[in-house]
Amino acid sequence: DGVDAAVICLPVNEELGSGDEFVIRQISRYPIIIALTKTDLVSSDQIAAKLAEIDGLFKNLDIKYEEVIPISAKNDIQIGVLEKEISKRLVESPQLYPKDMDTDQATELIVSEFIREAAIAETFQEVPHSIVVTIESYAKRENKELIDIHATIHVERDSQKAIIIGEKGERLKKVGMTARAEIEKLMQGKVFLGLHIRVTPDWQRDPKALRRFGLITE
Repeated sequence: DGVDAAVICLPVNEELGSGDEFVIRQISRYPIIIALTKTDLVSSDQIAAKLAEIDGLFKNLDIKYEEVIPISAKNDIQIGVLEKEISKRLVESPQLYPKDMDTDQATELIVSEFIREAAIAETFQEVPHSIVVTIESYAKRENKELIDIHATIHVERDSQKAIIIGEKGERLKKVGMTARAEIEKLMQGKVFLGLHIRVTPDWQRDPKALRRFGLITE
């Protein structure tokens, strides 16, 4: 009920298929904006052909769309146009939070996500979805303008642990430096960040682990 518009991304260099049809049907009750992505990879003739193909698909499904916008995120082509088309359809709501409130998330959760993001960025091709982070302790150091944070990076296998640590610990060091920089921006102060890695076997399929990590609540 709270959706003002839906944007579906259709890569210009990929075939349309049943998965696209499924998604289109799911969002058919909303105003639909089509973002034709990756246009930097093909010619203008190929873009025109894909636009015609998309139009035919929607007509066959008897579903209407409001706009179709060829874009390239890599080359920043028509991203502003897409943003304007989205914003035109957004209904202004009453103010839901105080003006000085930046987020409704707990600081520890944001910190854990900074660490997880840094770890994923460093191991993008090797450990794609097996990382979760828990904050073990979070406190201001006595008599110093310094916040001590100790966190655990959980993975599922010993091989993943070795990948994150890297040769002589260099990769884990980079993860810590990247995450600490983002955390210090959030805290607007100095942070000591201690990272530990633990193997929690098959945690993604373990309901107890998922509850412990706060990923499920029932």
